[in-house]
Amino acid sequence: MRLITIYTDGGYDPKTHIGSWAFVAEADESLLSNRSAQQQESFSLSGSVLQTQQLEAPSLQMEVRAVVEALTWLDCENRHQTILIVSDSKIVVDAINHDLQFWSENDWQKKKNRTLKCVAMWQALWQLLGQIPNPVKAKWVKGHANHPMNERVDSLATQARQAVCSPGLSSYE
Repeated sequence: MRLITIYTDGGYDPKTHIGSWAFVAEADESLLSNRSAQQQESFSLSGSVLQTQQLEAPSLQMEVRAVVEALTWLDCENRHQTILIVSDSKIVVDAINHDLQFWSENDWQKKKNRTLKCVAMWQALWQLLGQIPNPVKAKWVKGHANHPMNERVDSLATQARQAVCSPGLSSYE
């Protein structure tokens, strides 16, 4: 069984109201693919444009969206491999490793009945994880700490945000 490591990042600029996400996937240290997209009032992915409502917790939504897009991207063969998500978002890592199970069993509430933000996005992630035969694990890395792959996905997400404001800049590497 191969190890597929997926590095994810998301970001949001409150001044421009543009959010973006990116991921890079590696299998046994060989590059599989990378994708990124941008989101404002609409987002573009494979030429599709979808209208979105005002985002709740946009930075968090973009972090989760990166993982959702990465897991959606995996084909059937790769879904049977060992999958490791690497993120600089502690909430995403904790959610994948244990919190999603708790939230799904408790009507999507945090402990002590605290409200969970971005429920629909977490539910989409939970559904995707349920379609993958082996448990998906997640590992946290400190953001902006010179981790080469974290810096790469951060750069891809930033480029995707900038591409909305600067049409000449490609959002794909």
